[in-house]
Amino acid sequence: MPLREIARDAILSWTPLAPLQAMVKRDVVGVNYHLVSAEPSPLVSPLFSFKTPAQFESDLHFLKSHYSMVGYADTAAQILGGRSILPSRAALLTFDDGFAECHTTVRPLLLKHKIPAVFFVITDALNNRFLPYRNRVALCLDRLRRATDDEFGGFASELKALAPQARSSREAAEKWVRSLTNRDTAVLDAIFRLLNIDPQAFLTVRKPFLSTDQILELVRDGFTIGAHSVTHTDFSLLDEPAIEREIVESCAVVCALTGASHAPFAFPFNGNSLKRLFLADVRKRNPHVGLYFDNCGFPLDHEWVVGRMTCDLPGGCSAGHSNLGRWLKRAYARGLVSQITRKQRP
Repeated sequence: MPLREIARDAILSWTPLAPLQAMVKRDVVGVNYHLVSAEPSPLVSPLFSFKTPAQFESDLHFLKSHYSMVGYADTAAQILGGRSILPSRAALLTFDDGFAECHTTVRPLLLKHKIPAVFFVITDALNNRFLPYRNRVALCLDRLRRATDDEFGGFASELKALAPQARSSREAAEKWVRSLTNRDTAVLDAIFRLLNIDPQAFLTVRKPFLSTDQILELVRDGFTIGAHSVTHTDFSLLDEPAIEREIVESCAVVCALTGASHAPFAFPFNGNSLKRLFLADVRKRNPHVGLYFDNCGFPLDHEWVVGRMTCDLPGGCSAGHSNLGRWLKRAYARGLVSQITRKQRP
C-alpha cells in the first residue's frame, strides 16, 4: 500500500464516522456487496474474499446503528421525483451480480433485520443460462489451484501454444489467466478445453445465479431488482452504442420480469470511463432506465448517480465486530476531497 494511503488510513482510524457523515452531504450513500457465503465459491473465491453470514450480520448491526436504512422507491422518489422524504444519514444496501446466495443466505438476514435492499442482476445469467467472463476466469483459476503438480505440469506444456510465459510456474499461469478480458473469449474457451471444464455443466449442476422464481420471491418480499448489464462486460472496452445496449436491454428485461416502470442500473466494475452527459442522454431517451449506481465511494457526482462503497472484504472483522467503519471512512474521505475541490465527473 502506498505511504499516502497508509497515512490516510491511520488518520481515519482515529476519526469518528459522524463528522465525516455530516461533512459529506449526499442524499443517500450506497453500501455494496457481491457475495455472502459460509463456503468458498469457485466463481468468486479466486478473485476476492467475501464475508460469512455472521460477519455480514455484524455489518447489518453496524448499519442500523449509524444510518437510516432506506429502499430504492424512496431514494428514486427524492432524487427523480423531487420529493424530500429521505431521512438524514440515509444508506441503501445493494448486491451486484445476482448470485443465488442473495436468496438463500442474504434474504433471511435482511428480513430478520427488516432492511431493504437492491439486487442487481446480470440478465443473461438469469436461470443460469450464461457465465460472465470474470467468473469464467475464476473457474479456470480454481481448477489451476486445485491441480496436483503432475497435473499442472501437463497443463503447462499445453499452455505453451496459448501463452509461453504462462508455462514457467503456477503463479505465472494464474497471472496470465487473470489478465484476460471479455475480448479473450476464444482463449478462455481453449483453456476450458485444456482444463476439462464444462461451464454449462457447472451452471446446470451448481446453479450459482438467481432464478426468475427466486427473483419474484424477492420482489414479493419488498426488495428491488435492478440491472447489472446483459453480460457483465467491462464498459471501458466498449463503444457507446454497445454500452447503451447493455444498459437499456438489461433494464428492459428486469422491468418485464418484475412489472416495475423503471429499473436502477449498476455499472459492471465501475463507471470511471463513462461520460455523464452520455449517461444522462441514455436515461432521457429510455425512461425505463432508473438511477445509476457506481462503485467508487462517495465522490461528488450527478444526483442521479448513487455512489457506493464495496464492503465485501472481511479483513479486520472479528466475532461480533464489523469492519464497515474502516471502508466507509475511506469512501467519505474521497468524497470530502472531491467536495472541497468541487471536482465533479464530466
